[in-house]
Amino acid sequence: MRARRLRFDDGALLILRIEAERAGEGYVERNADLLQRAARVLEGLIRPNDLLGRAGPHEIAVLLPGTSWSPARRQAERYVRAL
Repeated sequence: MRARRLRFDDGALLILRIEAERAGEGYVERNADLLQRAARVLEGLIRPNDLLGRAGPHEIAVLLPGTSWSPARRQAERYVRAL
């Protein structure tokens, strides 16, 4: 695993909750597959300095360094449309 140090004076953290429908068997597998597919979509949309990662069992986080509220909101809307 590679780590890099970031200076984070200003920025935003977006948390996207992605969860499969709980009906029926195979919920855990469907949810894992859904998270993987969502991550692939978001990988194609994030900017070079943004960081994408898993934040919980149903959440994906995108760290947007140097991004104020208005541009962060536009990015979040872009991600939601893509998903």
